[in-house]
Formats: sequence, structure tokens, C-alpha cells
Amino acid sequence: ALGIGANTAIFTLTDAILLRWLPVEDPQELVVLARNPSRPSYAFNYPDYRYVRDHNRSYSGVIAFSGGARPVSFSIPARHEGPQLVALAMVSGNYFEVLRVQPALGRVFNTVDNETEGAHPFVVLSHAFWKRAFGEDSGVVGRDVLLNGRRFQVIGVAREGFTGASVGVAPDLFAPIVMYRSFNPSASFWNTRMQWWLTVMARLKPGVTKAKAETELNVLWQQILQNDPRRRPVATWDKEYKINNTAVVQSGSTGQSYLRNQATKPLTVLMITVALVLVIACANVANLQLARGITRRREIAVRLAVGAGRGRLISQLLTESITLSILGGVAGLLFAWVGVRVLLGFLPRFGPFAMQLNLSPDLRLLGFAFGLAVLTGILSGLAPAFRATRPDVAPALKTDAATSSEGRAPLWDLRRTLVCFQVALSLLLLAGAGLFVRTLANLKNLDPGMTRENLLLVETNVGQLGYEPQRERGFHERLREEVQRLPGVRAAATAAITPLSGSRWNNNVQIEGYRWRPDEPPHVDMNAVTPRYFEAAGIPIVLGRDFRDGESLAVLPKRPDPPPDPRAEQPDIPGPPRVAIVNETFVRKFFGTESPIGRRLCMGEKWNPERTYEIVGVVRDARYFDLRKPVEPMIYQPMYREPRGGSGGALVVRTTGDADGLIAQIRRRVADVDGAVSITETRTMIDNLNRTLVQERFVATLGTFFGAVALLLAAIGLYGVMSQSVSRRTREIGIRMALGAEARRVLWLVLRDALLMVTVGAIVGAGTALVVTRYAESLLYGIKPQDPTTLAATAVLLLAVTMLAGFVPARRATRVQPMFALRHE
Repeated sequence: ALGIGANTAIFTLTDAILLRWLPVEDPQELVVLARNPSRPSYAFNYPDYRYVRDHNRSYSGVIAFSGGARPVSFSIPARHEGPQLVALAMVSGNYFEVLRVQPALGRVFNTVDNETEGAHPFVVLSHAFWKRAFGEDSGVVGRDVLLNGRRFQVIGVAREGFTGASVGVAPDLFAPIVMYRSFNPSASFWNTRMQWWLTVMARLKPGVTKAKAETELNVLWQQILQNDPRRRPVATWDKEYKINNTAVVQSGSTGQSYLRNQATKPLTVLMITVALVLVIACANVANLQLARGITRRREIAVRLAVGAGRGRLISQLLTESITLSILGGVAGLLFAWVGVRVLLGFLPRFGPFAMQLNLSPDLRLLGFAFGLAVLTGILSGLAPAFRATRPDVAPALKTDAATSSEGRAPLWDLRRTLVCFQVALSLLLLAGAGLFVRTLANLKNLDPGMTRENLLLVETNVGQLGYEPQRERGFHERLREEVQRLPGVRAAATAAITPLSGSRWNNNVQIEGYRWRPDEPPHVDMNAVTPRYFEAAGIPIVLGRDFRDGESLAVLPKRPDPPPDPRAEQPDIPGPPRVAIVNETFVRKFFGTESPIGRRLCMGEKWNPERTYEIVGVVRDARYFDLRKPVEPMIYQPMYREPRGGSGGALVVRTTGDADGLIAQIRRRVADVDGAVSITETRTMIDNLNRTLVQERFVATLGTFFGAVALLLAAIGLYGVMSQSVSRRTREIGIRMALGAEARRVLWLVLRDALLMVTVGAIVGAGTALVVTRYAESLLYGIKPQDPTTLAATAVLLLAVTMLAGFVPARRATRVQPMFALRHE
């Protein structure tokens, strides 16, 4: 039950993330478009999508959709209920048509809903959200709803079971891509080729292969690049330009998910782990059946003596074994049902939304469990069946095997081999678990460059409400002032990028006194922050000073509509002198040992004296993007100083005590400052750190659990073998005791067998671990796969537990009464 259940649980998760087909018509015809065959990138911009859609000959339809779920504020005008946070997916007008998904109510989008930017304020509800929010009201079609305060009309309800083409995401609503600026007013997508936010899928025409479609896509892609000179290679540092711009067509039958790149290797490791646990369980059952076969020797001999064929007896014994396995498999399904829901707690979140997967059992999962049960029965029963049907018939008929003593067992037999095999596999699994646990500990103990305790991050939807930049800035400043006055708040600030949030922003930079080498990209990571951000985030200023309030613009110009191309040279924005703060890595790379204070830098591809920044401070390195990778150079600029720094932003709050205790008060302050703004997500820095380590925590926790299960099974196997050995040697032990053997000599006599089996198994397991763990090296951090400390600690633990299991029957042997043993021959 344990072995089959564990395998079924992991397979259920693997199936849901990697294998299960989309619930649409003919999913095998779907393909996903990507770039870079070595590390596929699935992000496209809207103009490129339209070009492929309008110029291809391989697809019957091409769709685009946002890869994740956007959090938006949802309310119904007729109800007096507060807004709720829902998940929104933005899709092209032909999305439902190409996927061949029919509505359960009303209609879905069509190509007409994809023509004019901002002119199609319609939404389609998911079936689950329709039931939850509207109680399956059939009159919902035609009703208005408010999304981030904007009015949209419900035109239909998607059919039941359809959750979109992104695996792990279950949108509550679908909106046309052309309404993008209703949810992100500060950006445009219509003619901008530098916003990469769409996933593109297509349905192949009959008779068109993926290879042919890929060849055509590469031709179209080169045409796109030729029509956009800014995306051609401009320097020798762009040496990967060709491979980055090689188009790839992949199967889309299982949908698209950014989770797959992170989950594939951990799930593969866990599938191998639980498979080995099942093998250990099979070895245990085989050992038990070998012992049972000894007690049935007389029965088997009688059957053979009266004419039963050996093949028929083997069939009977295998039938018994398979029946036992199927019963275990039924119990294993219950274990899998519970286990897979525990596994969901380890999966990452999409912003404020939990991972949504289809974990309902189907015929494939039931078939997997049934097939596993049958296979288990055969594996665990085959060797005992062959062994049991080969007795020496005459002696077996004369002796009752259940009560006789056969003297000392041979030095090595099948049962001892199975125990060694179990010990070896247990050591391998425990060594792997030890490496994963130490990796997790190394990353959790890694200094992120900031004080992680008592730090709260609060995100709102103010950047999606279409406010003028001045009004948005006013909201942030008033909210910071209100939060700063709360009891228990040490410092509050606003930042465009928060540490370990998954967001990233970089810009081309020219630096005074530094010339970019031909082999390095001329851009640096950026962040925009308000004064006191470094105090709030717990990032020490090591040189110079913090920003001052007057160094942000007092009045921001209105962004033109449509906005200019982001790669074009921007006009200078008047205001106070521009200042910047850099991190220590920036100083080491660009200035060496010289002081950076007073040095200048310029944003853009060319030096512009009117758009220069003066460096006024240096802060400690902080890890913003990946705990595993070295810190990159970073430039901090004042919030709102440039157009990019005035959109959105998260509130960063440093507290004197428990950060979670302030969430309710901050929520009230947000409502007081602007009732139209809602909080989309609150999390602590510890939460951010844990989200970053979700893969490591997943593998370490489950690896440890299954390693412990394997150790327990190996101990039980050793206990069983030693118990039977003591029973078979009762007469021998009685004679030794009658002749004066001491109890400790008898104890060592029995333990020696256990020690021999454990030692042989440990040697084989250690050698295997040294080879196999190399394949998991990419999952490790701060430790080598052949780490001697981990291997030694694992071996000591294994030896202690297994010898404890062997000690119990050995101790029982020392209590054998000689007269009793000799009398019961």
C-alpha cells in the first residue's frame, strides 16, 4: 500500500503537470511556438504574434494569451459587496475558436473582438467562477461587472472543465487582449515589439508536420527580424543572437506552463525515488513469502507427490501474490489521494493565487495503479514461487517444516541477498535526501544582503487603475505617511522591484570612465525606490547617503498616448539634479578600488549630458533575483524620476514585531487613502524566500520522507530475516548454551550475520550513490554530490537503525532455554 500509493501520488502530480492533455477537441493538433532550442523562450510580443498569424500557411489558427493569471479587483454593480480579487487571463479573439471550446452559456470571443484597441469591454466567465460568484444564474449573460473599477459586459460562460491553455492556472475570467490597457494603463502593446508577455499556440492544418511548421516559422521569424533593425545583432556580445532567434515548434497537446521547466527534474528525481521505495517494498514482501514458503514445504511436497505440475503451483502462488498486491493497491489509492493533496502545498504560487491542477482520477491513473499492483505482485512473488516449488519431496514429506529445525542456514542465500539489496537502495535514497537537505539549509542560511525578519511587502492595484502619474504618486506618498505613523512600524517606503519577487528590470547604461568590452552586454539591473527604502528593506548604506524627498520630480508630465517606443531616445525631463545609488558589485566592476561618489552615469545607448545621474551612495549587495547566482551590478534611482519608475510599486514596511499583525491596519489605511484601490497581495520577506526555495523544499522534504520509509522497510526486512534465522537455529543455540556459551557470545554470533548483510549492502549502496548522485548535481548548492560528510552520516544512521532491528531477535536468542530447545527438536 505504501509503495504503490507513493508511486501513484507522484505519478498523479507528474501527469497533471507534464503529461495530461488539454481538455479540448483534438489536442494532438496543437503546438506551442518558442525561440532558442537549447533553452526555449515562450514569450512573444503582440506585433510578432499578428505577423505569424497573418502570414503562415501551416496553421488553421494561431492564438495568443497571457501566460499567467493577472490579479484584478472584481465587483458586481448591483450588489453591495466589497470587491474581491480574481484571476484574469487575457486572450486573443480567436482563442476559443482555435481551441474548439464551446460556451456553456452565451457566446465566446471571436475575431471581431480582436480588432480595435480598447473597444471590446467583454468578459467570458469560467464555469467554476460562474457557479461560485453567480450561483449558476442563467441570466448572467449581458450583465455588467466591474474590473478594477471599469465596466465590462459578460457575454458568455466557458464550458465546464475548461481552465485555459496554461497548466497550473485556472482563470476566473477571460478578457480580450485588445483591452490590455484597461488593466495596465501605463503601457501599450499594440505596436510595441519590446513587451514580451504573450504565449503563442497554433493548431496544425491536416497533413502538416511539426518539422514543416518549424521550417516555415523560422522563415517568418527572420522576416520579422529583418523588418525591425533594433533587434538585429549590434555588438559582438550578442554572440548567442542566432540561437536565441531560432524558432522552435513544440507539442502543445499538454498546454503550456512555466512551471514545467522548474518541475521536470524534481519530479523525475522523485519518481525514481518512489520507484526505488517500491522495489524495497517488493523485496520485503518477497522475503516474507520466502519465509512463508518454508512453512509450506510439506504442503507443496504433497501436491507435487500427487501429480500437480510445477507450472500450476507457480501460477497458484503468483495468484496469491498478485491478490495480495491488488489489496495493497486499493489501500494505496487512499494513500495517494491524501498524499497528492499534501504535495500541492509544496507547489509554487502564481502571485496571490495557488496552483490549480486537475488531480481528479481517470482511467489512466486507475490503470497505472492497477498495473503497478500486478507488476508488484509478480516481482515480489516470482522468486518465492520458483523457490517454493523446488523442494526435495521425500525429506519434506517426512518432516513438518513448520516445527522442525534445519540447523544453521547457509552463509548466503536469496533472503540475505534481498536484505543487502534493500540496505544498498536505502543508503542511496538517504544519501540523496541528505544532499537535498543540506542544499536547502545552505540556501536558507545564505545571507540575502538584507534583514529578512519583520519585513512586510504590500502590493496594490493602483498601477492598473489608469491614474495620472501625479495622482498615483500622491497615493503612494500618502499611504507611506499613513503607514509610517502606525504603531510598530519602523520605516515604510515604496519600490518598483522588491527582493526575490521574480520581477526584473534592466537598462542600457553608459558609465563615466568605463568602456564596455565587446563581449559584454551594456546593460545593468535597475530599481526605483523612495527615500528610506534601504532602512525599510534592511539594506545597509556603506558609503554616501540615501535619497532625499526633493530628488524626485514634484510634477510628472502626462505620458503621451500612444506612448513612444521605449527604445527611442526620450526627451529630457526637467527637475532636480538626477542622483543614483549603486550596489557594491557595481562599484567593484566599474570603479575597482576608487570611490564612486560623485561619478556619473547615463541611461541609454549613447552618452547624453542632459540625462546623466550622479552617484551619491553605495549600498550592500542584496540578492533580488536568484539565491543561487552571484549578485549582479544594480543601480537605484529615485521613484518617479523617470516614466518607468512611476508605474505600480510595492509598499515595503519594516516592523518592530510580527509583520503579519499589521496587515489589517494597512488594509484600512489603503481604503482611507483611496477607496478604489485594493490590496492584491501581502507577504513577508520570509514568504518570498520560501517561494524562491519551493523546488528545494519540495525535493528535500519528500526525499527525506521517502528515504526514511526506505530505511524503515530495510530495517523490517533485516528483522524478518534475523527472526527466522534465530527460529531455525533454536536447537543449535540451545546446544551452545547447554555447553556453557555466554550470552554475549551468542548475541555476537547472531549480530555478526546482521552486520555482514548491512556492511555488504552499505558498500554497494555507497558505490552506487557516488555514481548516481552526480545526475542531481544541478539541484544542489554549496555541496558536492560526493560529499564525504553526508555519505558518512548516512552510513552511520543506516548502520544504527538496521543493527537495532537485528538486535531484537539477537537478544531473543540469548534467552533460549537449553532444555526447552533440546526437547522441542
